[in-house]
Amino acid sequence: MSGRRPGRARIFLLLRSAAAMAGLLAGVAMPVAAAAKAGPPAKYYLSLGDSLAQGVQPATPPLPPGVSLGQSIETDQGYVDDLFAHYSAQFPGNLQLVKLGCPGETTTSMLTGAGSPCTYPAGSQLAAALAFIRAHRSAVVLITIDIGANNVDGCAAGGVINQTCIANGFAEAQSDLPKILGALRAAAGEDTVIAGMNLYDPFLADFLTGSAGQT
Repeated sequence: MSGRRPGRARIFLLLRSAAAMAGLLAGVAMPVAAAAKAGPPAKYYLSLGDSLAQGVQPATPPLPPGVSLGQSIETDQGYVDDLFAHYSAQFPGNLQLVKLGCPGETTTSMLTGAGSPCTYPAGSQLAAALAFIRAHRSAVVLITIDIGANNVDGCAAGGVINQTCIANGFAEAQSDLPKILGALRAAAGEDTVIAGMNLYDPFLADFLTGSAGQT
């Protein structure tokens, strides 16, 4: 009997080792299988700016709960969404849209966070954008930005043009934009496309309201 115990012990140890190895292989196989099924790594389109970057539009029927007709709401019907749909064909299944724009943002509030209508954990929209770019530097393929309209958008209150307000707004934009764009360019990879968007004249639509608007 004593001569058989070492053999049984060896068999038991071998069985335990085989079971442990099977468990280890099973644990390894699952991530490998998951990785095999995973698609290509994500690429990002980062949208920055003001209400245009968020696709703000006047609400139309059917209205969401608590929203009145004509109220400004964020939608998926802005130029950013059109560009995203267009470029998604070049990155099938892995291009993701990240909107950081803030309705009402000026160049100064985007740069510093002071007076911004939006709250960003990083302190400002620019700081949030830079943090995202640094975290996904090789994966950000496109950045668009529209900013500056709100620097002067409030300079015609009551139909009266405040020339001092306009001059100050232009001066702020001329000072802030190089800092904003320079920081984005420095943070982004060499292959990242950065596009600055033109701004339409929001006051031009007033012409359609009649003589008061035309004046």
